[in-house]
Amino acid sequence: MGATASLDRTELTVEPGATVSAVLRIRNTGRVVDQFSVEILGPAAAWSRIEPPSIPLFPGADGTVTFVASPPRSASVPAGTCPFGLKVHAAEDPEGSVVEEGVVHIGPYFDVTAELVPRTSRGRVRGLHDLAVDNRSNVAFNADFTGSDPDSLLGFSFSPPVLSITPGNAGFTKVRVRARRRFWRGAPVTRPFELQVRNDQFPPDFADPTAPPLGAEQPTGPNPLIPPPPTIPPPPGVAVAAPVPVAPTLTVEGSMLQEAMLPGWLPQAIAAVVILALILALLWFTLFKPQIKSAAKDAVSTQLAAAGITTTTTPSGKSKGALSGTSAPITTAGSGSSSTGTGSGSTGTNTSGNGTGTSGYNGSAVDGRLGVSGNGQQSYVVPSGKVLQLTDVDFQNPAGSTGTVILARNNAVLFELSLANFRDLDYHWISPIVFSAGDTMSLITTGCSASCAPGMYYAGYLGNS
Repeated sequence: MGATASLDRTELTVEPGATVSAVLRIRNTGRVVDQFSVEILGPAAAWSRIEPPSIPLFPGADGTVTFVASPPRSASVPAGTCPFGLKVHAAEDPEGSVVEEGVVHIGPYFDVTAELVPRTSRGRVRGLHDLAVDNRSNVAFNADFTGSDPDSLLGFSFSPPVLSITPGNAGFTKVRVRARRRFWRGAPVTRPFELQVRNDQFPPDFADPTAPPLGAEQPTGPNPLIPPPPTIPPPPGVAVAAPVPVAPTLTVEGSMLQEAMLPGWLPQAIAAVVILALILALLWFTLFKPQIKSAAKDAVSTQLAAAGITTTTTPSGKSKGALSGTSAPITTAGSGSSSTGTGSGSTGTNTSGNGTGTSGYNGSAVDGRLGVSGNGQQSYVVPSGKVLQLTDVDFQNPAGSTGTVILARNNAVLFELSLANFRDLDYHWISPIVFSAGDTMSLITTGCSASCAPGMYYAGYLGNS
């Protein structure tokens, strides 16, 4: 055998960021001078070293090297027991290598922060926040949450209510703040509050075995008459337990900006709606309603004229009857006839022209249809000595074709419509479109699909020019 090795203590206790060491004694059991080097085995090799890394020994001689452990204060090095091995290599006798084992007890530490986002929430009844807990400790942090406010005007709920955050990670919980009281009007009110984050359970691996059980009576203080027992140092080779740290309780401040139940702009909005309603009512009674009544009277007159009935009214707007100084309205039908009514002060006369007499139109009612199949045109020529008064037009596109349809007078465009925009489209005028004797009314289609067959129905009055 080339060498023997032994540690002066096989259990080491160290706080993260601190240093602990043990002495390794090496004896050369060979018969020649040899060079001995030490290799560290296990995860402790990343943060441990040997001083010096190798020593020469004569046969039967002893030498020592120091094992130095310096675990960093980082979440990547978890708290707890970390075994290690020290392998002694003999340069002249490689098969005579020997391994000495031990453990390093790494103490726990806490490095926890918390952040509330946003710091201030807005709401009439509820506010919503996100609470982030960042655990940079080397042990898990079991976060438990509570909330409080100085005036007890807020309630708090957390989702999830408890977080188990492993070393080097972060956890998030939703914080819902609820106002216990509401107000209907007024400026927003700031409600400050505090959130407490604490570790609800320390990992059992690090519990102090010398601590009394929970609920046991604790001494209030040293008895001045009884001296404290002397401190007895631990025997060689026995590790001293690291003190168990106390998990911090974090406090995070925030606030809720509670707003009134009725928004400030509501009275102005109600006033604006009332004013708008009054304006619409005024427009209805002064503008739209009289126009609708006039349009209705004109439509009735048109229908009566189409039936061959002519109506007149007295200057005062009264209907049929005899008044002093006025004549009653006279209705007459026929061709080339006249009728005269007399009253006590004036005479009213109504004379029709060629055909049925109408109010505002001259001639007889006529209608017809122009139709085109595909691209082309169809026309109507006003007879000599006549005048066509066009009052109604209905464009028809039953097949839903595409293209353009044009209504022209002597090839001058009056209407130009896209067939894709309608199936039936009608126009009616109180003041007619006039076509004189010899004028041509044409329906023209362009860019039409092969199957299209647009048409136009027209109506009006044909009288003498």
